[in-house]
Amino acid sequence: MARLILLRGTVGSGKTSVARILAELRPELKVVEVDDIKIEKYGTTVECIPSRDFPEAGRRAMSHLKRGFHAVVIEAFCDLDHINYVLAESERRLDSTDVTMIWMNCTESTAVARKESLSAGTVHEQFKRYGTRYVHPGELSIDTDNLDAEESARRILVRIPFESSL
Repeated sequence: MARLILLRGTVGSGKTSVARILAELRPELKVVEVDDIKIEKYGTTVECIPSRDFPEAGRRAMSHLKRGFHAVVIEAFCDLDHINYVLAESERRLDSTDVTMIWMNCTESTAVARKESLSAGTVHEQFKRYGTRYVHPGELSIDTDNLDAEESARRILVRIPFESSL
């Protein structure tokens, strides 16, 4: 059965890098990055209309799932409503056995060091949101402060019950 993975996490935690490595290690896994949708629509990752952009990510994931691929959707996804936008369009629910939620975490100082394109103030504002984020009881959590993307990806792979989908 094709698996939907919601790869969430702090800015600078390595979500994009990890997803790319996951796709290299597991060719049957396709990546849907919400930032790509934002760039297509607005020319920037800063603007976002969750009620439009997150369902689009769910539709793109569903396209992969219908073809038998696993899909990983990348975004911070702090709000349950935002998660549900993706799940609804991918015809999944939070308690679906083929849905995995992963939270990648790093400290604010690590995020500032890794995200040179963002000001410390912008990173700080993002981190304030994480304190009230939705925490799914069964989500996997990985602290990436002392891990490179490859090791983070390998730790994820050993914890996800992939079945052959193709």
